[in-house]
Amino acid sequence: MTAAQPERPDTEDRGYASRVERWFLRAMLGVSIVAWSALLLAELGLLRLGLLAFMLAVAVIGFGLWGSLRAAPPAPPASGGGWRPALAAAAGILVCAALFLPPYHTEMAAGDATVYLNFSRQIARHGALEFEDPLVRRLPADSRGALFLNRVPGDVVWTVRVALDGRPYSRFPGGFLIPDIADPTVTTGFSPLFPVLTALGHTLVSPQGALVVAPLFATLSLIGLWCVARRLGGVPAAWLAAALTAVSMPQIWFAKVPLPETVAQCFVVAGVLAWLVATARGAPRWACAAGWFLGLACFAKVDLVVLLSVFLLAVAAVRLLGRARPDDPPLLLPLLGTFGLLMAHNLVHYLTFDSHYRPYVAYLMRTSEVLGLLRESFLLQAGVALATGVLVAAGVVGLRRPEERWVRRLWGLAAAGGLVVYGAAYVTATTGRLDETISWLGWYFSWPVLGLAGLGLAVSGLAGLGLVRRAAPAGLVFAGLLLGVVGLQYLYDPLETGVQIGSMRRFVPVVLPLTMLFAALAAVGLLARVPAPRYRVGLTLAAGALLVGLVARPSLALIGQPLWDDSLAPVARLFPERAVVLMSPDLAGTHIPTSLAYLHDVDTILVQGPGPDGRVLRRVIGDWLAGGRAVFFVVGRDDFSFFAPDLALAAIGRTQIDLRTLEVTRARVPQAVVRTPILLRFFQVTGTADGERLDVDVGTPAVDLLYDLRGFHASEPERGPTRRTFRWTGPRASLRLPAASAVTLVAAGPRPPGVAPAEITVSVGERVLGRWTLAGTPQAVRMDLPETGGPGPIELEIESTTFRPEAFGSSPDRRDLGVRLYRVLVDPPPAEPAP
Repeated sequence: MTAAQPERPDTEDRGYASRVERWFLRAMLGVSIVAWSALLLAELGLLRLGLLAFMLAVAVIGFGLWGSLRAAPPAPPASGGGWRPALAAAAGILVCAALFLPPYHTEMAAGDATVYLNFSRQIARHGALEFEDPLVRRLPADSRGALFLNRVPGDVVWTVRVALDGRPYSRFPGGFLIPDIADPTVTTGFSPLFPVLTALGHTLVSPQGALVVAPLFATLSLIGLWCVARRLGGVPAAWLAAALTAVSMPQIWFAKVPLPETVAQCFVVAGVLAWLVATARGAPRWACAAGWFLGLACFAKVDLVVLLSVFLLAVAAVRLLGRARPDDPPLLLPLLGTFGLLMAHNLVHYLTFDSHYRPYVAYLMRTSEVLGLLRESFLLQAGVALATGVLVAAGVVGLRRPEERWVRRLWGLAAAGGLVVYGAAYVTATTGRLDETISWLGWYFSWPVLGLAGLGLAVSGLAGLGLVRRAAPAGLVFAGLLLGVVGLQYLYDPLETGVQIGSMRRFVPVVLPLTMLFAALAAVGLLARVPAPRYRVGLTLAAGALLVGLVARPSLALIGQPLWDDSLAPVARLFPERAVVLMSPDLAGTHIPTSLAYLHDVDTILVQGPGPDGRVLRRVIGDWLAGGRAVFFVVGRDDFSFFAPDLALAAIGRTQIDLRTLEVTRARVPQAVVRTPILLRFFQVTGTADGERLDVDVGTPAVDLLYDLRGFHASEPERGPTRRTFRWTGPRASLRLPAASAVTLVAAGPRPPGVAPAEITVSVGERVLGRWTLAGTPQAVRMDLPETGGPGPIELEIESTTFRPEAFGSSPDRRDLGVRLYRVLVDPPPAEPAP
């Protein structure tokens, strides 16, 4: 057998199936060149060529590369004409469209998808991965630090940067960071390839063009998986593997949501297929293509940088320690060389562009027990240095005399040793959650399918080791190693700590399609042993339908369901041009402020709890008002406040928008898409309050924002028989007031018959100002305030006796009610004598 001949005399390069394979590889070569070129231009800040230039690049560069990589003359035409590949492709695309459309427009959902959507629009606008934020640019440097200091513990920016370099500044928590607070540049720390591709979609049709990127790559990856399974197990296995993957809930979910998982999956599957072609034809150029595809997958998912590197280390160990024939083509070096070039690009990218990953990797290295042991042991350092020298020498000898078997064995042992060291470092640096992962993995994959996949993986492993009579198909060990390396790591620790659909993000690029591949190979292999050939077709169809039904059952809640969260467009239109919007901390659980700023061009700041210094915020608001800019507050269910009694607010309305997300559960597979209503209330800053005596109307909702009301029962005021608005206090209520000489409370303590009159105790800090018994009608209670020695503010606390209306049959109200507070009148402190 020569290097140019196939390893198996089958029909891999003939028939309609091979045409589908050639079409897919041509498409992926073109798409990969366009994707990498767009990424490179975005890194240079030059992504301004437009969609037409990249479409031309697909046609010219993609087809040119296909011609150069082709290692064999065109296959003779298959019997039956060319309608079969076209029909198969059309059927597959229609099924994928029914499963993956409509895509989800996650404009408000808290999560990476909304950040990707916002970031991609900015890449499309600025042509770069870093862009200048106009609002940040116009703010003084000291105000930036106060407004954008990340105050959200657990946020990736806060956690990593506080732990390492003390720069936890973020434009919006949850993804948009400010690398240098003295510079208005803003970016995200996410993997760059997917936002660059969605930026091209934004250029075409914004934002709908960006939303079809994930479904498109999900469809391409299924076609690639069909080709891989067809080479390894025939056409029945191909259709079964593609069908099982297509109907699985994680595939549908991450195809509909604008996230990079399906892009990474597509390049991984293309890499596996290119390696199968390389080994079947003995073509080193296709080994280069495999390394190229796998390297691009690392730009889509940063964790694949480590996982695929470890996987290729395992491939190197297996091939170098295995039996080598004299006529074996040199495929390992082209595979590793091309992948290494893209890993070097990855390294340059993450060292050049500020992100969450660089300090995170530094943190892992700093806390690694294995590296710590190496740093502390001179003997280990000397041993590593000696081993490195021996390997370099062996590499020099191997390049000059590749027939030397001892060189292959030495490098194979080094690769195996590297795997052992990595495994030890991984286990010591992570918290294993194997039991937890196994408990929910079967909900998404189905246990019968997982069992078949395990059987197929075991048989292929035994065949690869030569322990069974039947030889493993070319490339099967490659796919098995990939599934084993990645799958075992994520089974041990899936990284995500939230609901399981979040953890499934880690399984989609590699584990999901390859699990379905080995399950299909095992199922078809078992059915091939049926002694009666005339029953095989029917049994295969029945078994395939059963397996597909088991996998598809959890997906029924998602198919055809839209999540078109475009409700922010009418909200954005409420604000005039050049308006500034301050949003309350309770909206940090959504990405409403992020999308208002970066999708709808409304200057928005999320006031993070506990909030910046009120004096800073008042000064900034004053500058905006002086510059003729309108300023608005938007609050959700729980109002935020900062002490600013000299501002006047006017309520301008409210609205409710629905946030549609996947059902949140930790006990079973999510069964539905649920809607969460989000109440928004709008206030406009109208200027500075007039009058020397401050009159705080507790019945005005805006005072929640300015006087930090706490311990009051309702965020909305209530009305009594006289139509005057008030708030009920609880057992203990408080509000913040400016420094004053005296305060007057207008309050009432109505009680049902037979209940003791209401009593209140008012204090400032540790000092009790007085105790009063209140009647059922409003009355004024005046008290002098102590000198605080400063301009304020002061915390006024009201303790009161309470009653529960439900206990007296007068109302179904179950609250513990204190007193009704109507108004607070604040007398200014005496003027300081003139010097």
